[in-house]
Amino acid sequence: MAFPVFGSETTILNIDFDFAIVSHLRESFKTLRPALNKRLLIIMFIFINMTKKAVSPLIAAILLIALTVSIGAMIIGWGRQYVQQQTKCLGASATISYVEVDINGHKMSVTIENTGTQPIIAKNIIFYVYDVNGQKQEITANDTAQFSVGGTSKQVLRPGQTGTITVVDNKTLKSCDDVLSVELAVQGCGIISNSYSVYNCKQ
Repeated sequence: MAFPVFGSETTILNIDFDFAIVSHLRESFKTLRPALNKRLLIIMFIFINMTKKAVSPLIAAILLIALTVSIGAMIIGWGRQYVQQQTKCLGASATISYVEVDINGHKMSVTIENTGTQPIIAKNIIFYVYDVNGQKQEITANDTAQFSVGGTSKQVLRPGQTGTITVVDNKTLKSCDDVLSVELAVQGCGIISNSYSVYNCKQ
């Protein structure tokens, strides 16, 4: 396989890719496609499809600059989203004040106070449940999960509000020994609450 070389007495850049490597790169780009914007994909495929062709140094430089700019824009966009997510997580905080488990119904009701500055969305909740051996399991709220706040059903628990959410899981909630303590986590942020020791378990 020949690598791109600028000749001292020539005005072309010879690009010669091995066909097998080009095919491998094309398959790799198919996997990366969801994460790349269209402009970046077009430029990358232009490079790949230049097999057995000669390109002037000027065109090659322009394409390299365009590729660099596209990658930079993609990284900046990802970084902005990451910072926004982390900012929201910094304001996410809750206190578990009561947990009741009904093994016969495979249900767990958790009373939560939102002590942070960000709302807590019911469907984004994950409960980390620890058994008597310290093993951790996850119970995830479904898309229809809601808080009971003062007798009213709400999908969002606002800062300062206290609400109770009930989850059902027949795989995890099989015995009171399976629920020694509970922690509250939010998708994308991790654990945001205290660890609550469960005393009220019926079976």
